[in-house]
Amino acid sequence: LLKCGLRIHELIALTLKQYESRNADGMIRLTVTKGSKDRIIFLNDEVVDAIEDYLQYRKNGSDKLFVSNQGTEMDRISCSRTIKAIANRSGAFDDDRIAKLSNHLLRTTCLTDLANSGVPIQIVSQIAGHSGINITSKIYVKNDLGLLKQAMA
Repeated sequence: LLKCGLRIHELIALTLKQYESRNADGMIRLTVTKGSKDRIIFLNDEVVDAIEDYLQYRKNGSDKLFVSNQGTEMDRISCSRTIKAIANRSGAFDDDRIAKLSNHLLRTTCLTDLANSGVPIQIVSQIAGHSGINITSKIYVKNDLGLLKQAMA
């Protein structure tokens, strides 16, 4: 979620076969998207390494890429609980911050980080799966005051 900007329903719909069939560039064609729009994502080396580590411990029982500890399909709630449990175990977050963590926050953070690192808004919008830049720029992109200051220097 944090590195791909996926919606939670897109993530939990990914299949093991889709992951294993990605091309040499890490491209996956999403089959479950908002509005059933054709969309592709690219998994970078960091994401592939993390998934490969995960697959060593992944329980069998579902064709979905991400499954519960029992091998059953993940849902929004179990993903959210997992994120909060990992954050708690990391020791890097206080209870108040952990309570605010959500599946969608990781998507928002991904898109905001991309925009603030100089990725053009049109590309960020495409990564998000938006039909235009309006939603991306109004809702997901939070301007970094340092970048604004730098641009006006």
